[in-house]
Amino acid sequence: MRILAGAVHAQRQQIVRLDSGAPLKDEKTKSAIEHKLKTALKDADALLVSDYGYALATPQIVSKIRKNSMTATIDSRFSMMSYSSLTATTPNEPEVEAALGITIGNDAKELEWAVERFCEN
Repeated sequence: MRILAGAVHAQRQQIVRLDSGAPLKDEKTKSAIEHKLKTALKDADALLVSDYGYALATPQIVSKIRKNSMTATIDSRFSMMSYSSLTATTPNEPEVEAALGITIGNDAKELEWAVERFCEN
């Protein structure tokens, strides 16, 4: 749930986001969703995965449903470095820091190093 602030004729901004739910553990449901995704992607040219940590958009599932030549972008704050052969990813600074086990802070050289290192993986 996203809670927005702003007057009727003003730009609205998100001020709070509340997430709820738990990781999906039922293998039968996962399998059914995987089948539906494969069917939906049959004629698709690209795949965009946004992983909110519910144990469905795992690297294993993505590798099963994605066609090899398909453009694929991942937005995952939980296991970004576990996905392979992706076209693009959308990390923010804390996600890069967590993935590389570093702290960037206000150090421009550390940021440059982190970007190069991240892109190598």
